Amino acid sequence: MAVDDSSHNKIAKKLKKRVERQLSKQDVSGYCDLYIEFVHQDKWAKIRRVKGTGDHYVCKVGKKAIKKGERFTYKQPEKYIRIHIAN
Repeated sequence: MAVDDSSHNKIAKKLKKRVERQLSKQDVSGYCDLYIEFVHQDKWAKIRRVKGTGDHYVCKVGKKAIKKGERFTYKQPEKYIRIHIAN
């Protein structure tokens, strides 16, 4: 099992759950490491960019599930988070 930021970051855990829910609806196997970049404004972390490495279709579904411009509140600011998705 690969360690990612969802074990200690609430935003990463929420996004990983959303991506896994989308992948469960599809008949797909493989893995993808998603790298999510944030920009911080006041008390909000806003998604700026989503990049992925791994199987193309799994990354494509993951990128569609995570919307650019979406805002989250945070306790500790982080510029990047990593999510590992495996089916």
